[in-house]
Amino acid sequence: MEKDKFSGDEWEKVLYAPMWVFVSVAGADNLIDEKESKALASEMAKLSKHKLALVREVATTIQKTLRKTIADFHTYAAARHMMSELQTVSDLLDQKLDAASAQLFKQTMLNVGKSIANASGDSFLGFGSNVSKAERTALEMVAMGLKIPFK
Repeated sequence: MEKDKFSGDEWEKVLYAPMWVFVSVAGADNLIDEKESKALASEMAKLSKHKLALVREVATTIQKTLRKTIADFHTYAAARHMMSELQTVSDLLDQKLDAASAQLFKQTMLNVGKSIANASGDSFLGFGSNVSKAERTALEMVAMGLKIPFK
């Protein structure tokens, strides 16, 4: 199991990476709507079949215990800051995984954020972008926290 590469505290940080992305992006406009929540669930379902074992394990764990993970995350997040937590996750991945796997995990988390940002928004009849300026800024911050370029 990929989880075994990490201490208990380290695993908690890695496990919460998608939650930090979700809360940062979906909450950027101060409203987490149902479409964004469904996008998170959909992304976790897709990621449970991801080629990187760590991504699969994180996604599967979140899927199995979504309500508990969200409740635990709220308690955990209250005393922490998204940017520093994602930087810590980035550092842990760089230490524990080969470079390609670490990069793939980080890019996958950013892609989760992009899917959530696109889940709802202000486009009119398919014209324009569903991604608000606040969500784009949040995505840029997620990329910065994960120490990857924003594309």
